Amino acid sequence: MSSESITQQMTRFYESLSRELKSGKINLPPFPEIAIRVRNVLEDPDSDIDSIVKILKLDPALSARVLQMANSANMSKGIDSPISDLKVAVSRVGLKVVRNAAMALAMQQIYQSSTTPASIKNFLDSLWLHSVDVAALSYVLAKNLSKLSPDEALLAGLLHDVGKLLILNRSEFYPDILADSRALEKIMNKWSPYLSGNVIKSWGLGKELSKVAKEHTILDRNPGPDTDLTDIVMLANLISQRNVINFNKPEDCIHTSALPRLKKTPDEFMNIVDEIYEEAKFLNRSLME
Repeated sequence: MSSESITQQMTRFYESLSRELKSGKINLPPFPEIAIRVRNVLEDPDSDIDSIVKILKLDPALSARVLQMANSANMSKGIDSPISDLKVAVSRVGLKVVRNAAMALAMQQIYQSSTTPASIKNFLDSLWLHSVDVAALSYVLAKNLSKLSPDEALLAGLLHDVGKLLILNRSEFYPDILADSRALEKIMNKWSPYLSGNVIKSWGLGKELSKVAKEHTILDRNPGPDTDLTDIVMLANLISQRNVINFNKPEDCIHTSALPRLKKTPDEFMNIVDEIYEEAKFLNRSLME
């Protein structure tokens, strides 16, 4: 046990994070280049399957993931013949699925790095599972309840808590905080949204995704009359953290301004929560493969 109190360690932790943010140099692994290249190519209206296959061939892990997804799709349709050609696999699953696979694999590599200290591995594993859960739920919510891009919602869900990765990496140097779940949770709640937004910005992934991360815990936000990505991720996060939602008292469950923009009352939303969660399960599994 350190001679410092938990309060003193937390103060030092806050000061350290503040200095790092003010310096503009967030010390995290860079976002995997292959995922950025896939995203950029797919945002180019002139891109085609050949151009994306060319990039995929540079990354054996991503190529294997796409082939696995294509063969899983075949099996679900009762087709036994395996796909081994990458171009055929991309044609089968579609470019949007390839983009999602690239981003999910990139995030998984960051969360499950072989250099992760043993002291925080279990925390990071749980955080990765939660991020995948929110990503899948965000996709389903956007697809079924809004006109927003489900694929962009999925990416926003994957990234929404990435600031916690930074906090956990730093907590290795504050063992008493790491051993005190309440202290760690307090730091997470205070810093994660802001840190997440800054990490996303530093990775060059866009202002909208950064905004989602910074604002998804502000339940009474008022961005305007229309549903936005932040609303979708906010609700997905609440569904994922089921203890936040009191299923026995729908009127108390989600006091958030997002529901009126979706034109749903708490009761109406609660009636479809289980259906949404069930639909998200398949996507959740595919992101984890």
